[in-house]
Amino acid sequence: MKNKKTVLTLVLTVIAITAYAQQYDPESDFKTKHTDDRKAVVITKYTGPKQTVRIPPTIQALPVVNIGSYAFYDCTSITSIIIPNGVTSIEEGAFNNCTNLASITIPNSVTSIGASAFYDCNKLTSVTIPNSVTSIVNGAFLGCTSLTAINVAADNNKYSSLDGVLFNKSKTVLIQCPGGKKGAYTIPNGVTSIGGGAFRYCGLTGVTIPNSVTGIGEHAFAGSGLTGVTIPSSIITIRNSTFDGCYDLTSVTLPNSVTNIGEHAFQACNSLTSINLPIGLTSIGEWAFSECVSLTSVTFQGPLPLSGFDDGAFDGLGDLRDKYAAGGPGIYKRPSRGSKWTKQ
Repeated sequence: MKNKKTVLTLVLTVIAITAYAQQYDPESDFKTKHTDDRKAVVITKYTGPKQTVRIPPTIQALPVVNIGSYAFYDCTSITSIIIPNGVTSIEEGAFNNCTNLASITIPNSVTSIGASAFYDCNKLTSVTIPNSVTSIVNGAFLGCTSLTAINVAADNNKYSSLDGVLFNKSKTVLIQCPGGKKGAYTIPNGVTSIGGGAFRYCGLTGVTIPNSVTGIGEHAFAGSGLTGVTIPSSIITIRNSTFDGCYDLTSVTLPNSVTNIGEHAFQACNSLTSINLPIGLTSIGEWAFSECVSLTSVTFQGPLPLSGFDDGAFDGLGDLRDKYAAGGPGIYKRPSRGSKWTKQ
């Protein structure tokens, strides 16, 4: 009788171990490296064939603690990934260009998500940030064109979300608008800062910015679908590449509070036909309006010192700088692309 119980126990143990093992991908599907203390491992590369990937909690009897930089880069066949509890870090570019990834489970052990971690995961529709996360680097979800919601656990002490948009806990900093949002969006009053790249490559056609916003980060709206934008009078500087590559942008209203327009700020906004530059403007950076090929009307409300007017600010737009140097403030127009500018 005792032998029969022993055999039964062994059989049940084998079944349990087999069932446990079948929950996860084989260890051989992952390349790893040891952590510095050699007490855990970091996944450096996935080599398996599956569409649904279940990362094992241990490899070679050591806990998996990190998904390393670009570990799943270009794994375009993967549609779903389950990360086990115990992983603390998703590093830079970890799932970059997983273009068919539609589902990701982030456990409550993860504390940090690196830059471009999910870059170009354009089938991902939603993601939930657990309460353990204390660091999300700007651009972690950049290029996720189907992503409509970044949801944050209510008890997360560092981050929050509202209508699927990622904020800091106090909702004073807008960190990331998911790229799949469409139509128009109104930034909540009380937000004081728009983070770098916050709306980059976003599908929104309109964004209303409240007067509470005093800072807009670099690349904040670059490559977005904006067709028009009004900058509030609380803004002094348009930073580098803020609207770079907004190909559909036809209307920009700049307040007289703006004194500086950074490098590449409106580069390649090739649907923009006119711009009214503020009276107190003191500098326009290199390539600020380069490749704005449809510009046919530029108004200089006040005297802009040529020392602050970079030679390449209107690169590719003919003799505008020379005409301004000779004529000073006023309205400059040209009848069509490639034609000469004249002061009105």
